[in-house]
Amino acid sequence: MRTLRVICALAFIVLLAAAWRFVSLQEGGPPHIDLEIGAGIPATIYLPGSENPFYAVQPPAPEKRRPAVLLVHGFSSDRALMSVLARRIARNGYAVMTIDLRGHGDNRNPFSRDFGAGGGLREDVAAAVGFLRGSSYVDGSKIVVMGHSMGAGAVLDYATHDPNLKGAVMISGGFVLDGPERPRNVLFIFAQNDPPFIQDRSQAIAAILAGAKPFDLGKVYGDPTQGTAVEAIRMPGLNHITITQSADAAAAMLTWLDSAFSKQRSAPYDLEARRLPIAGVGMVAFLIVLVGIGQVAGAIAPEKPRRQSSAAMWLGLPAIALALLLVMPFMAIDSPAYFVSLVVGDDLFAWMGLAGGAILAIMAARAQIDWTVVAGGARRTALAALIAFGAIYALQIPFGAVFHTLAPTPERTLATIAGGMIVLPFFFSFEWMLRRGGLLESTIACLIGRLLIVVMLLVGISLRILPGVLALTLSIMVLQFVAFEIFAVSTYARSGNVITIAIVESIWFAWIAAVAMPITFML
Repeated sequence: MRTLRVICALAFIVLLAAAWRFVSLQEGGPPHIDLEIGAGIPATIYLPGSENPFYAVQPPAPEKRRPAVLLVHGFSSDRALMSVLARRIARNGYAVMTIDLRGHGDNRNPFSRDFGAGGGLREDVAAAVGFLRGSSYVDGSKIVVMGHSMGAGAVLDYATHDPNLKGAVMISGGFVLDGPERPRNVLFIFAQNDPPFIQDRSQAIAAILAGAKPFDLGKVYGDPTQGTAVEAIRMPGLNHITITQSADAAAAMLTWLDSAFSKQRSAPYDLEARRLPIAGVGMVAFLIVLVGIGQVAGAIAPEKPRRQSSAAMWLGLPAIALALLLVMPFMAIDSPAYFVSLVVGDDLFAWMGLAGGAILAIMAARAQIDWTVVAGGARRTALAALIAFGAIYALQIPFGAVFHTLAPTPERTLATIAGGMIVLPFFFSFEWMLRRGGLLESTIACLIGRLLIVVMLLVGISLRILPGVLALTLSIMVLQFVAFEIFAVSTYARSGNVITIAIVESIWFAWIAAVAMPITFML
């Protein structure tokens, strides 16, 4: 126990050091300024340079203004996730503006579910381009639009309506050519591990624009000085998310920008991303600190009797999978949690909530839950859960600046509360059935249970009942489940209080979904 405390204390020191270093790098170069444009669109402008003046970022003289890149994030993302790429581009001579699309990040304007009509994204991109054209920070006559995933579709759509752009770069996306204009200087860049439909569609549109059949990857068709250049590139070893963080992908995009802006370059690209490894160290340290948080939560929560393992524990595994499968028809037409107003998030909450409710009802009917044990020490149980989640929230917040904004808006706070209440029956049922007996066997059962959740999620996607976009965020869910298990094992080892564990998991799960998924209402 003493060794464990020492390790957790050292990890906490590393986490604090990483947070301090991360904040200093976050506020350092390249020069950048946060502002609000249009009808409440949060934006950040990055300018070339190595330092960020503490007093203000002043507009450069007209002759020193640089060409501009508008960088647009994808579905369930925000401008924080685009900041690594934005900073790399800015350090190599271009001004970059990132924005939060409606319903994403800090943008409190509601997201529209009407994808067929563009969801209002064209208006957001148009507002950003219009701002750049009149901005004193950049050369508004030289603009390239660049987007990732859904953002790629948005900028391609916009580029077919604006003939005055210098180019358009679609990262792992871009699906429709329906505007009156032929987009200028088009690059499609996608990951080797992107879904096939993204790769196929990107190549198909590139081939149409190039007028080439067959179409060769990595070959430039047309003339960039005439605005007719077209290229499609597949980046090896990357996936839908890591392509935005990759130095190699950034270098390919910079090469395309140089050709679109007719820029001659003699020095190699500066592709260092100093915040990224520091954030990685911080998150690894956080996972170790989770052990200590679990121990503290277990010390505060009242001790619960550890129920002996039995065949019922292992039978709980197929029960969870079956419940998740059988409730899918109830979601085939619409989400019962539509009122939460989170696109995709409401589907996820409803699916898990229905399954959890069904399992809970069956266990209650069969008298498999000792409600006196559940209710005993309820206040201390709730207090332990709230303290644990508060620590988790506080320690993760700083690193959201590179992964995703984690501080919720008022609307997302309400969605977190509602979502946590909806999924609580599922996480309670999960913990009550599977976390029993010794540490080793309970951990194995719960890890298998979490794997089954992922498998059933893929089944739901394949049946087209759950949104396909969830497949693109699966790696994030897996990492979250790993963090859940670290906390749960530590808490269980100290007090055996599975109710505290279930409460923390429910709030934590709902929080991450609420800050990531597009929200469709504004207070």
